[in-house]
Amino acid sequence: MIKIIISPAKKISDTNDFDFPSSFPKLLDKSKILYEELRSLKIEELKEVYKTSDELTLKASLMLEKDLKDGYIHALLAYNGLQYQSLKAHILDKEALEYLNNHLIILSGLYGGLRPFDLIIPYRLEMQSRLLKNGSLYNFWKDIIYKTFFQKDDTIINLASLEYAKVITPYHPKEKLINIHFLCLKNGRLKMITTEAKKGRGAMTRYLAENQLSDLNKIKDFKELSFTFSKDQSDLNNYYFIKELK
Repeated sequence: MIKIIISPAKKISDTNDFDFPSSFPKLLDKSKILYEELRSLKIEELKEVYKTSDELTLKASLMLEKDLKDGYIHALLAYNGLQYQSLKAHILDKEALEYLNNHLIILSGLYGGLRPFDLIIPYRLEMQSRLLKNGSLYNFWKDIIYKTFFQKDDTIINLASLEYAKVITPYHPKEKLINIHFLCLKNGRLKMITTEAKKGRGAMTRYLAENQLSDLNKIKDFKELSFTFSKDQSDLNNYYFIKELK
């Protein structure tokens, strides 16, 4: 089965107006351990965990007043970063949304893994954060996310950032993993520009959903946002898409 992994975003919406059957996060019991530890921290300790300004730390601390089990925002609609703006979930038809619900996993520092219509609350916890008791979130989650959502014979399309992808990729057979890279060509040099890569990942996710993709070769036909597939740069497990900047 094809599975798609993407990263979350730091910005999270506080409203939900999407009519689609809801589900609950599969790893909520593990999430509660992290959440209760966050709730036990003082503001200065939270600031160290979040690596945020005083203002953002205070805002994030107020999120912790909500009960984790009272999720009310669909995960796919919750995040507001560039990737999700390019994904444009609000304009997808029912078939595309069903495709995502069956194939997409959003990786999360707090929730581990989320299906598109799992209900969550606004939160702030990046995968690279360290909590005072549990230390690295990579050590906390280990292979739990992978074993919960993936099988060894799945083909994983990796549209996640390195920070998030590495909670999955070490456990999966390399030959069943397709890493998608978005590069920009400027003044004869190729480079990864974070903002363009995030837009590319979102547009690619939408492309996969709209085309109900099951043929991996069709990924190479992606041409949105002026990105085109580079046969010279790519190999069996790494697909490169290049955009020329003026």
